[in-house]
Amino acid sequence: MVLRTVWRWSGGVLTVMMLLGMLMQPAASVGAAVDYYPDTGHSLYAQFRYYWYGNGGVAQFGFPITKVFDQQSEDGKSHPTQYLQRAVFEQHDENRGTSFQVLGRRLAALQTADRAKTDPNFQPVGGPNDGRLFFGQTNHTIGGGDDANKAIRSFWESAGGGNIQRSIIIFGYPISEPFDEKNAPAPAGDGQTHRVQYFERYRLEYHPENADPFKVQLGLLGVTQADKENLDPAQRAQEDAGQKPTDCIGQGPCAGQPLVRSYANVHVGDAGQGYGFNVDGSGLDGGGKDIMFGKVYGAGFGWIRQQVRWSSYEPSKGQFGNDYVKNVDDFVNAATSAGVNIMLSPVSSPGWTGAANGGLPPNPQDFADFIGFMANRYKGKIAAYEVWNEQNYAVETGGSVNLNDPAAPYIPVLKAGYQTLKAVDPKTTVVFGGMTPTSTVDAGVAIDEVQYLRKMYQQHPDVKNYYDVLGAHPGSNCNPPDNSYPDNPATNACGTDPGGGRSYTTNNAFYFKRILEVRAAMEQNGEGSKKMWLTETGWDSSANPPDAYKYARYVSDQQQAQYLSRAFDLGKSYPWMGVMFVWNLNFQVTTSGPSDEKYGWGVVNSDWSPRAAYYALSTMIK
Repeated sequence: MVLRTVWRWSGGVLTVMMLLGMLMQPAASVGAAVDYYPDTGHSLYAQFRYYWYGNGGVAQFGFPITKVFDQQSEDGKSHPTQYLQRAVFEQHDENRGTSFQVLGRRLAALQTADRAKTDPNFQPVGGPNDGRLFFGQTNHTIGGGDDANKAIRSFWESAGGGNIQRSIIIFGYPISEPFDEKNAPAPAGDGQTHRVQYFERYRLEYHPENADPFKVQLGLLGVTQADKENLDPAQRAQEDAGQKPTDCIGQGPCAGQPLVRSYANVHVGDAGQGYGFNVDGSGLDGGGKDIMFGKVYGAGFGWIRQQVRWSSYEPSKGQFGNDYVKNVDDFVNAATSAGVNIMLSPVSSPGWTGAANGGLPPNPQDFADFIGFMANRYKGKIAAYEVWNEQNYAVETGGSVNLNDPAAPYIPVLKAGYQTLKAVDPKTTVVFGGMTPTSTVDAGVAIDEVQYLRKMYQQHPDVKNYYDVLGAHPGSNCNPPDNSYPDNPATNACGTDPGGGRSYTTNNAFYFKRILEVRAAMEQNGEGSKKMWLTETGWDSSANPPDAYKYARYVSDQQQAQYLSRAFDLGKSYPWMGVMFVWNLNFQVTTSGPSDEKYGWGVVNSDWSPRAAYYALSTMIK
């Protein structure tokens, strides 16, 4: 298998819809003109804006009621903060690249801390045996026999799409039992008595007078907290509707400063790190980018990989003033504003370099000049660069592969890229280009990537000095991720070759666990201390794929979802696994249809609606 990649609400308080629907529906097209909300006279800013859109919007959080300002939080540190009607957002730069970069303050826990010492509704209870959910972390339950308690439980569970861990991330644990309470008068409530239950971040209220699915609402705890703290009136003063919101919150990337940390030792799953999507985003308009980043946030992912065509970026030596560069600039700035970690993957040498068919450049200094320009232009904004892509595949190297010394054309480019990038931004992670999984050994086609690595380490041992992590592209085809060949071959129908045999089950290059062979080559050559990043991993699922991808007919939407989720489980079990980038998020949106080889791999449909795989990735435990 070869993975080839190219560029290409009204005034007042709104009742709350069931969160599952809000989390999983396509985000609204968002532009600067709709960032300002006249209901409260404030704008949503940068990372907070994307988090808001990606996690339920006004129904979940309400409208912003302050500007963004620095405020000390529970951890004793000052963070960029914005108050909304139902929540308080904090930006935690130490969590950049995870779904925890923006955190909701534990408002309910803070507001009830004194009351909880004496109020019987907040006292711990024992574990029930009547079907209620019990949480030993706080010794409280969710659910019960009457309609109100049932509705609160259903709402809480639905927020996580049936995944209890995700519901805990959104609301926190229960800190009270359900009980009847009179709301504060407007604007912090409606002054009426409702069945309520407190969770660490929110208060859920039951409103039987409303029609389904609007019977459960979130209390206006953000308003309550702002009043309680007697915030500086300047922070709550309405903003000018014509004032452009800031593009970025915090320091570092916002100011073009060098990265403050390296991500080379990230292990997927640790503290929410290592979850990425391959995206096609440089050509999207502002609304399209907003939807895309909303999808990234909505899935709980924090990384994106975008390819950059060198031939379009620098069509003539030293000439960078063109629309393509502007598109990349806009993409990088939007991603930085969204608080997403970016990996750029440059490919396709310009003709002026003398490279054949867009392959590897013969003069590595040309590549150094190009990558140095990007590194300086995007300093502090790009977490990682992948130097080339699938350099064991003739299409990506200029038309042929040197079978005797396959890495010879690549290593000078890798070295030039590494040294240039580190000179500009020392903590940038440099990724060895992910190679296509194949057992083919044919100079005009490709060379087995495991053979490539073994030869490279033997013939060019100094290569170890020129990359931080090894990129890899696992096989998949139509095989489940737990199988491998020959030890545990798949028995599912997976296409047939002209001779009638199973054409995608009898070669380990067609399996996810092919990466174990790649890893073995690293460890056998003294590279066991370095992580592996899967820069493209996925399953193609399409009823009408191109002929070369006919195995996609044997992968249903549900199987694609199951296989991707399981692949992340496996990745988390490997101590050497770093960032895993799903191939792909949105190429169904940007390509022409099923005849395009990239189409069936996408986890959202052409109208941005989620496929089963997006649901699975969104709800899996991070």
